Amino acid sequence: MVISLLIIILGLVLQSLFIQSEIDGKMKAAVVLKGTASFMFVLLGGYLLSSKVTMFGDFIFKGLIFGMIGDILLNLRYLVPKQKALSVFGLGVLSFTIGHAFYFSAIVDLGGTGIFLWTLLLAIIISIAIMLLIKKHLPIDKKYVRVFCYIYIAIVVVMFSSALSLVITKGASIKNLSFLVGAFLFLLSDIFTVYFSFSDASNMQKALNLYTYYLAQILIALTLAL
Repeated sequence: MVISLLIIILGLVLQSLFIQSEIDGKMKAAVVLKGTASFMFVLLGGYLLSSKVTMFGDFIFKGLIFGMIGDILLNLRYLVPKQKALSVFGLGVLSFTIGHAFYFSAIVDLGGTGIFLWTLLLAIIISIAIMLLIKKHLPIDKKYVRVFCYIYIAIVVVMFSSALSLVITKGASIKNLSFLVGAFLFLLSDIFTVYFSFSDASNMQKALNLYTYYLAQILIALTLAL
């Protein structure tokens, strides 16, 4: 417990240093700090998994790894030539998508195929609600970019919906609730990340969004201990 707490605290410190570096425009330092901060939630997952190796844990650990890779790529796009930045960004999004697939697989491992119907129904309802909500507020002129953003948000919604389905079908255990809150924070963070990518945001808004994301990964990693 003490080691886990120390890893979390160190991760939050590194995340804070990363956020400050990004605000100050020190993008090289930001990439290193972001990668190191993300490594902390991977380290947390690996440490918790080492005491009890399961298929659920294996899926979670792989999801955390792809989250770390996605973090590095999203910040690395600021250091590559402009003509390559979009490709690096796309690879980052792909990495997160793979991570969500592993998280979804972990939830299915817990809840079984019985969660599929609930997940489908909830994903459709929540996706439509979010699209309608952000449609008028998402400042994107290019249609293909808007569609790409919608597709990615829908992928995150599926992960969140599966976590919510798990609670509905299997009960509100601490483990299931930790995953649900983590999935919700992940969804919230990604919605605002998409929005802030195409509009101005204050440093405080960016910081809160980045902390929300980091807490989401921590809560998902902690399910390995519950």
